[in-house]
Amino acid sequence: MINSKIVLVPIDFSKCSFKNLQNAVDLAKTFKYKLVVLHVISMDEQLAAFCSKDKNADAVKEKAKKRAFEMMDNMKREIPELKYIEHEFKIREGVAYSEILKEVKDSKADVLVIGAKGLSDLNDFIYGSVTEKVIKKSPITTIITRKNA
Repeated sequence: MINSKIVLVPIDFSKCSFKNLQNAVDLAKTFKYKLVVLHVISMDEQLAAFCSKDKNADAVKEKAKKRAFEMMDNMKREIPELKYIEHEFKIREGVAYSEILKEVKDSKADVLVIGAKGLSDLNDFIYGSVTEKVIKKSPITTIITRKNA
């Protein structure tokens, strides 16, 4: 049995994560790795959806998931090279850095490609960025990409 290598790339649908995904696609294509694209639905997203018209918690989660899958479909159209590599889209719910690290373990990823900056707010300034927390605890090779690289 061939041991396939896996590249994990977390995305938050920011411009930076789009560039990060392009870099991960290039890496996976070059080395014939499988690509796992992960989006974590954070509490912030759920709260924003909850503040909209719908107050049903399950409906809010489903709305957030539906939006995430729509955004992933958009990324597929924006990055046509995806059709040439084995890939999988995953969605998790929770705290982003924690869920990314869980996915590293669950998917048995060999390489993590993460952006230096994604969607950020005051929480990043106060508590530290998702990227910073992930790279401190990542048990695998982690490549950090910059928006303008």
